[in-house]
Amino acid sequence: MKRISRPSFVLGFAAAIGGLLAVGTVALARAHPTSRPATRSVQATGAPSSAPLAVLSRPREAKDDLPAGLVASVADLAGGPELAPEVRNGAVQTRASHLALSNLGAAKASFYVVPTAKGRVCIVITNGPQGCDDGHFTVARPATWGLTDADGYRKGRPTSVDGLVPNNVDRVTVVDDKGGRTDARLGNNAYYVELADGAAMPTSVFVHFADGGSATIDLPSITVG
Repeated sequence: MKRISRPSFVLGFAAAIGGLLAVGTVALARAHPTSRPATRSVQATGAPSSAPLAVLSRPREAKDDLPAGLVASVADLAGGPELAPEVRNGAVQTRASHLALSNLGAAKASFYVVPTAKGRVCIVITNGPQGCDDGHFTVARPATWGLTDADGYRKGRPTSVDGLVPNNVDRVTVVDDKGGRTDARLGNNAYYVELADGAAMPTSVFVHFADGGSATIDLPSITVG
């Protein structure tokens, strides 16, 4: 599992198998993809597409190449001998990466989606988190989600929320505990948003399906102390 190189906060629940990469003092949280959902509840009036992520089937272009400085760290997401073979992500296919979103947030980050040899899908955000997921969606799990904050939750720079969504999602909105509702940048099966208030924490993720249905993922409370 990738190690966090300096003091960090990993709050509330386990990180994805294969781990997360942090630079500096970063607060990270991500739902565990292989166990019971780490959410309080999901309310749904629609269902996610079960088709493979469309982003991984479109033709690659030069812009889809991972930055050279990230290739080695992304390859490490495969998982090493410290993990049982059945929970390793499998060889990360860095030559099959796709750029999903770019120019994100204050850091102008890029969001890449990268498959593995075991059929899993890895999220790689420049200067941010890396982690892998099984890439499967159900009514009880209509999207993935993760939280990142470069200077710690509820202070300074705002918390960001990111994740993967199925092919039939056309809007994602994040609700926070300061009364904010922020539409995420959405494209190529990926979404990303920075909250408007640096002291706010997200409480739910609203996922809207193209056929008019929706799902609301209520996130777990994270105690900051």
